[in-house]
Amino acid sequence: MHIARTARKAATALAAAGVIAVVATSPAGAAADGAQDETRCATIAQVDRNLRICVKTGPGIPTHVWVDNKSGVTYFGVQLRVVQHNGPIVRVGSPFTLHAHSIGGMEQLGLPNGCYFGQVTLGGTPWYGTAEPACV
Repeated sequence: MHIARTARKAATALAAAGVIAVVATSPAGAAADGAQDETRCATIAQVDRNLRICVKTGPGIPTHVWVDNKSGVTYFGVQLRVVQHNGPIVRVGSPFTLHAHSIGGMEQLGLPNGCYFGQVTLGGTPWYGTAEPACV
């Protein structure tokens, strides 16, 4: 699994700002019809306040889901998934190890315009997700 450079920068900026949920607008992603890139994040306080799950989508870009682990804990068997708002699970990623103080993510190409949640399970925990979807 990998994460695009733009998603990594967004995750770092969001974590540095201490923001729980945000809508980020990217001028490069703005379409002629006014559509914008959106990033939504949520702290996974049930597990650790230093864990955040994020989803980003926008016109003409892949949908990215990532988890930002600012804690000193390494999690094994971590999986990410993309879920369509009021719809099905779009994709479940392969399990991976999320090391302490790292970011792990995935991207999904070719999704139709719509709204998507990012969700994560940390080695058998319930699925935790963004409270709001990112939409395009």
